Amino acid sequence: MLNYSQNMTESDLIVNTKYGKIKGAIEKNSCVWRGVPFAKAPVGNLRFKAPVPTDSWEGIKNATEFGNNAMQINSPYAEGKISEDCLYLNIWSPKADTKKRPVMVWIHGGGFSQGAGSNSLYNGVELVNKGDVVVVTINYRLGPLAFLYFDELPENKGEFESNLGIKDQIAALKWVNQNIEFFGGDPNNVTIFGQSSGATSCMTILSCPSAKGLFHKVIAESPSLNFWTKEQATQVTKQFLSLIGITKNNMSDLYTISADSLIKVADVMLSNRNNLPGIGIFSPTVDEVFLPNKPIDAIKSGFTKDIPLLIGTNRFEANIFKTYSRAPIPKNANEIHIEFEKHAPTAESRITSCYKNYPKKDAIYNLVTDGVFTMPCIKAAEAQTSNASTWMYRLDWESLPLKLKGLRTCHALELFFVFNSFKSGIGKKLTILTSKKKVYNLSSLMQDCWISFSKNGNPNKDNSTNWKPYDSVNRATMLFNKTSKVVNDPNAEQRVKWADEKFF
Repeated sequence: MLNYSQNMTESDLIVNTKYGKIKGAIEKNSCVWRGVPFAKAPVGNLRFKAPVPTDSWEGIKNATEFGNNAMQINSPYAEGKISEDCLYLNIWSPKADTKKRPVMVWIHGGGFSQGAGSNSLYNGVELVNKGDVVVVTINYRLGPLAFLYFDELPENKGEFESNLGIKDQIAALKWVNQNIEFFGGDPNNVTIFGQSSGATSCMTILSCPSAKGLFHKVIAESPSLNFWTKEQATQVTKQFLSLIGITKNNMSDLYTISADSLIKVADVMLSNRNNLPGIGIFSPTVDEVFLPNKPIDAIKSGFTKDIPLLIGTNRFEANIFKTYSRAPIPKNANEIHIEFEKHAPTAESRITSCYKNYPKKDAIYNLVTDGVFTMPCIKAAEAQTSNASTWMYRLDWESLPLKLKGLRTCHALELFFVFNSFKSGIGKKLTILTSKKKVYNLSSLMQDCWISFSKNGNPNKDNSTNWKPYDSVNRATMLFNKTSKVVNDPNAEQRVKWADEKFF
């Protein structure tokens, strides 16, 4: 582990970007620049518009405080102020020198409705100090301000744009491409990585023609791969506009309605999962222009050639929804049946037969885990093997507190290992009565794998893990646990039974 900070002066924290000078701070032997604007504030007439590059500035901008989080409601994931003025990113680097380090750009999760790149769980300093890499975390617009779909509304006339959350992410990548070399990073070696809707975002960006060349590798942690068709997105948007009182005669009021009101109406819609297609969250829309195809179809077409992919899930993803007062998933056999009737009416008995004790609660959650997360990820990995090296993992680790709460290896658990966040309040609770040495060893292993992949597209550090690429014959999968190992086809029975069915 290198310690550049010992020889660092105040001038080393001042970086001259293409838009102006910024001054950062030292954090745990590395440098950090917080709250760096990558686009103009999307307010006023820029609301519901694609992001516009930020203006240049004179003097030295202080970059020691995080920028605002995107507008969202009742979110435990947004630490700090929320505002429409939210298009900021944060950079951790060993030093702003001429050394071209691998760059890891993090896209946060939160169901496209919550979250922030500045969340303390995503602090990049541990990865930076361990791997001599540059880590960037970003904010992007969320909920109705980001994912309403106006393209099919005759009254729109091109004034209001769509898929804005993803366009924000790509705008951040463009900023990184233009400026990261000033922070000691290599613009020609960029890995995008994310979790949940952040991972779905990564897979979306992988499929976007406008993002070509801005990144070179992808790590997708538990993506749901849930996308709206134009018809579904139009239906949701019409419902939203009706609830907030917008008609074809007063569309311009969308510029002046308070952001709080927009978010509150979205929250009303989210309170009933049957109001929204998929798993009851906002989603990108396959509009056939900006996003021509779903990722799985883009992958099958060869569009994603030469982009290494590391993708995986947690063993009991859906158990996280046990803690939700309003789960965005089917939660009983009747709701499961409805989903099968909509999407795969002949597959229900075949698929439910491989879940022990179905339709008891745990079996329901296991089925949802596979339908929403595991099987779509396996299909994406299968397809990408024709285009580039592909790597599959599954996190199996669980602790006594997680078992007692019925969560086990639930959604988002891998975040604590990837960012080594076990000293946080939640992290400490997760590891009660657990060997801290084994926890930190596993975190160190996962970080080594993520860092190694970001450097050269291979998660094996010095070939020490014997992790083989995924293929449709052996299906080598790294099982991360107290003792980690590579297992071929660990989800074999469920994979065969699910075949090509998709739950949503």
